[in-house]
Amino acid sequence: MDLGTWTAEVEAILGKRVDLESRIHSWANIVQKRVARLYPFHELQKLVTNVVTISGQKTYHLKDDFGVVDLHTIMTFRLIKGTNSWKLKYVPPAELDKEEANPVTYGLGKPRRYTRWGDYVEFVDYVPDDAYTLYLRYLKWPEELLVDVDESELVNKDDLLIAATCAWGYAVLEENDDSAHWASVTSGIWADVLKDLEYNPDYVPKMKGFKSAKSGLVGEYWNNPFIRGIEE
Repeated sequence: MDLGTWTAEVEAILGKRVDLESRIHSWANIVQKRVARLYPFHELQKLVTNVVTISGQKTYHLKDDFGVVDLHTIMTFRLIKGTNSWKLKYVPPAELDKEEANPVTYGLGKPRRYTRWGDYVEFVDYVPDDAYTLYLRYLKWPEELLVDVDESELVNKDDLLIAATCAWGYAVLEENDDSAHWASVTSGIWADVLKDLEYNPDYVPKMKGFKSAKSGLVGEYWNNPFIRGIEE
């Protein structure tokens, strides 16, 4: 759905309020981001596989090095060398000072851990010692819509976007009853969206077995290094 169609639909619902056109454009972009927060939609999933590390360089810019714009969330970050690959472990910035010193002190090696700091990703254990291919799967924010012909990246969700925009718009205008009505409509549509997203005929989950009772100790358990102790 393009911004022009989106705006016209909302204007009609709001009582042909053509005077709100510029505000509806703003609401539409706000609603896009609010919807994108709710689920990792397929159309917002992106992949970068053409970035190669430079030996001795620990920090890489998301836009300049990866070409990533409007990053929402990193889903998977891997290191690849030939036929081997390693999934990098994410370290939250708040944990860096607790877990790692300056990575330079670790010297060159094969990185296993990384963090995101602003517009950069940084290896926080070893600095790359070779040219490794970086595999980055991530979610992006929807592109901002500026003119009527701009198309939303959220596909097949026109009803959800229009209803959510009406709920938001009425809330901004302090029309609380109308806002509550459209919020209810939005909730119903969102429930349908989730049902559709959860329909995966190729996915058949299998339950894993478990034991509810504590197993007994067998043989010379005192020689088993994996048994830390016994309960009296």
